[in-house]
Amino acid sequence: MALPQAQHVGGRLGEHLTLTVEDVWVKGMPHDTVIIVRWSATGQPPDWSAYQNRSGHIVRIKVGQVIEIDIHEVSQAVAEGLRKQSAIGIAEAATPPITS
Repeated sequence: MALPQAQHVGGRLGEHLTLTVEDVWVKGMPHDTVIIVRWSATGQPPDWSAYQNRSGHIVRIKVGQVIEIDIHEVSQAVAEGLRKQSAIGIAEAATPPITS
């Protein structure tokens, strides 16, 4: 199966990002499936330096519903990118993280 081409991310926080899926692994049956996705993000937003990050998502699906998502990425890169976006006036970038 061929991986999809790079995709541009929408929204005010991601409008200058491009995500590229590097690998996808799927294990299990439809009633209990684990999917691992490894991707990279690059971007050149206005008024701040280039952004790069790599991430892996582990997604568990049971009977067609996502029941668990683990995200592993370089959190310092995310925090720095949000800080720079906030500094140029993008209010959403300064919003506190969702912790629940």
